[in-house]
Amino acid sequence: MEYIRDSLRFKSVVNTFADTKAIVDHLEASGEFKVLKYDADKLTAPKEWGWRVLPIDFRMKNGQMVEYYMVSKDQAGSQTRSRDIRKMA
Repeated sequence: MEYIRDSLRFKSVVNTFADTKAIVDHLEASGEFKVLKYDADKLTAPKEWGWRVLPIDFRMKNGQMVEYYMVSKDQAGSQTRSRDIRKMA
């Protein structure tokens, strides 16, 4: 069988990044998702052309890997690369 990194990606807009823990806890508690990796560096230290996002890799109960992006309501549709992340929470 050929390895597929992530075959599904989805995004949600959160009121603040403080909401992310409750969202992840809820997904894990469902028994359908297991967190494989947080990539907080994309949120706290984006590269020159990067965007502020909290990507999380999950493994679903069926074995499929999915990538979940969370962006803040403040950021959706705006340029936030140069903003202080502490003021966005």
